[in-house]
Amino acid sequence: RSLESVDDYAGRWLGASMWEEASVAKIACDGEPVERCQVALKILLQMPQAGLITTHLQETWVLSTGKWYLFQDVGL
Repeated sequence: RSLESVDDYAGRWLGASMWEEASVAKIACDGEPVERCQVALKILLQMPQAGLITTHLQETWVLSTGKWYLFQDVGL
């Protein structure tokens, strides 16, 4: 969380304001105890020229010191 500026983070989420709906499609977790999960999201978004479209987004969530965090490889 401390490796990326707020502006860089916001830039990667550009377009999220077009989301109309997001729902969890699937969760798959590894390890015992569980410390990492792959979450597939189904996204319905409003595109200016195309109208409503459905797409999918894959996220990795990790458990650290009792809290879940979205893991994003920012290539640093």
